[in-house]
Amino acid sequence: MPIPSMVILTAIKHYIGELFFLRACEYFKRYQLFGDFPIITHPLLDDKEALSEASKRSPRNEVARFILSDLDKAITLLKAKNMPTTRINADAAILLKSRVALFEGTWLKYFKNTAFVPNGDGWPGKTKDYNSTYQYPSGNIDSEIDYFLEIAMTASKDIAERYKNRLTENTGVLQQSTNEDANPYLTCLLKKIYLQSTKFCYGVDTLIT
Repeated sequence: MPIPSMVILTAIKHYIGELFFLRACEYFKRYQLFGDFPIITHPLLDDKEALSEASKRSPRNEVARFILSDLDKAITLLKAKNMPTTRINADAAILLKSRVALFEGTWLKYFKNTAFVPNGDGWPGKTKDYNSTYQYPSGNIDSEIDYFLEIAMTASKDIAERYKNRLTENTGVLQQSTNEDANPYLTCLLKKIYLQSTKFCYGVDTLIT
């Protein structure tokens, strides 16, 4: 029996949503490390001029806005289909959105007027021709801070309301076979798994859970 086209379409939307989510995760990691960072949205040609142009660093707040844009796309697409809890879902994207917005909003607030924020004293981006006249999209740094913190509050409230009165107790028991009940605590958003034997931490980018 053929699969209905609508079922296929919703599955495709979900997979595209996962890709937007994963790109947002990768950009978030690099943005936390480097701040100002190149924004690349399409494959690059093996051309010196094209690669040089693409390597220009965007101000950190623009990178954060790009990440939030990817997460908004992910949220919309991931809502198209309910997948098993072992797949990325819209709630995970909303949670990450709140983290990204909070990170940038507080960074701009507490590093205001320093070299660590766009247009601050000694900001390296000011020495680049393409950033020498940079202006915040919201007008000034204070408005930019408000922009990110408002998104952080809205997204975090959204995800908190979804899980109100649904938190579960960690039984401390790991499921050893399919015949045993699973620990409900292990079904959570953006969890990290620490393996003491290997000293490794597995997160959403290495182990999609």
